Amino acid sequence: MSEHRKLTKLASTILGIAWVLGIIAAVTFPIMVVVMTSGMLDQADDVTVGFFAGFKFFAEAATDTPLLHGHSQIELAMEDTGGAAWVLLIAEIGALIFLYGLWHLRKVFAMLRAGTPFSMEMARHIKMVGVTILVWQVARPLFEYASGALLLSGVDLSIAGLEVYPAFNLSVSGIFVGLAVIILSGVLTEAADLREDQSLTI
Repeated sequence: MSEHRKLTKLASTILGIAWVLGIIAAVTFPIMVVVMTSGMLDQADDVTVGFFAGFKFFAEAATDTPLLHGHSQIELAMEDTGGAAWVLLIAEIGALIFLYGLWHLRKVFAMLRAGTPFSMEMARHIKMVGVTILVWQVARPLFEYASGALLLSGVDLSIAGLEVYPAFNLSVSGIFVGLAVIILSGVLTEAADLREDQSLTI
């Protein structure tokens, strides 16, 4: 077996494992939501949610100029099951987006293993991978912002001079990756057209 085929097979195996884990997550999240909203749990102290937040720390309460300020990824524990259930529903949407993109990516590697890289179907699957990346890069910061706003609305920090607020963390590099994958799909579409024309000419 050539090195190229070995790498393709390894990638396909890894994608298969990720597919199974994604399905498990997609099934588990709704079950956890049902459990939390059914009243079986009184609190959700064990559920922590990470989100992108801005912060300001004022040395004196009377000043408007913060001594420290910036943005960071933080984690907070959910104090109520209703809030935790909402956050899990947001995570479910993310899991479904992930599975959709992963399904197309698995098709791409399946076609590579079959030896049909230059085809319209391959280009279509690669384009959908790029679209999924773009959607996720926009949806993720929105989901994190919603989770952060929900968390902070139910938490009393009670720290003098400290202000924490949800913020957007848009990944420009991730957007460029999605656009690059879509452009690649266009190149493959042109290659597939040329190959089809050559086959008809012969």
